[in-house]
Amino acid sequence: MKIRYLFTLLILVAFMSGRASSYNQNIKNNLCEVCKKPLIEGKEAFLYENVNEHVYRCVHCALGEQVKYPDSKIITKSAVYGENITIERKNGEWSAHPEKLVILSLPEAGGECLDRHLSFVNMEEFNLYLKNNPYIAEKNPKAHTLHEIEDLLKSGAGETKHGQEESSKVYIQIVGFLNHIPVKEMIADIDRVLNTYNDSLVVELIDEESENGQLFLEKNSLTGHIPIVIFINGKYQFDINGKEVTLKGHKGYDWDIKDLDKIIHQKILEKQK
Repeated sequence: MKIRYLFTLLILVAFMSGRASSYNQNIKNNLCEVCKKPLIEGKEAFLYENVNEHVYRCVHCALGEQVKYPDSKIITKSAVYGENITIERKNGEWSAHPEKLVILSLPEAGGECLDRHLSFVNMEEFNLYLKNNPYIAEKNPKAHTLHEIEDLLKSGAGETKHGQEESSKVYIQIVGFLNHIPVKEMIADIDRVLNTYNDSLVVELIDEESENGQLFLEKNSLTGHIPIVIFINGKYQFDINGKEVTLKGHKGYDWDIKDLDKIIHQKILEKQK
């Protein structure tokens, strides 16, 4: 009996050591597993799947990764009250505690995201955050429900190609963190432009986190945290009537949807000559 007890105890110690080792390695690296930005103590989001623990800088990175795990749990803190928030998947279905959870999603500014990738226990906490941070409130951000986030996460992920490659068509490659919520919101806006030129385009989505995505960025000498970059016929930098436009990073900074529309229209006209 003592031998059996000792054997069980050893297994338990080994199991706990494995979890601690995984956690300590993440903390030692002090980097988010997705965006590779520094972890900030007290603001992390933890994801648990099987016996594995993953650490992320914000709830957005954690949610993007949770897509991969149909049975998993995210634990984080709400932005103002500091209350525990749990986002769970069972058999692929999402649920949240508290149920009135809402999530803020705005593009990062100056490489910083922690003030705009946040979760709240309810609308009261969300509105209090906006009141305390008027520079965020002036952007009229939406409070996303978990159901809305789920719909975003289920849309447009993966590496796909639309249209047949022809010399007469404009070739568009969208590279980025395809499971990241702000990127998905951008892709939804981008799609509205692309759909107006559907028959004239070949569109490819490339996940930046995949081996193919890493090789693509390396080949084009792109490094660092790049939420999204759009290549049109092999280029992402353009001149529009004397204005230099770089289709890299969040829209609204170096580029906007109107710029993208103009560039695509211009490239289609060039193909037709």
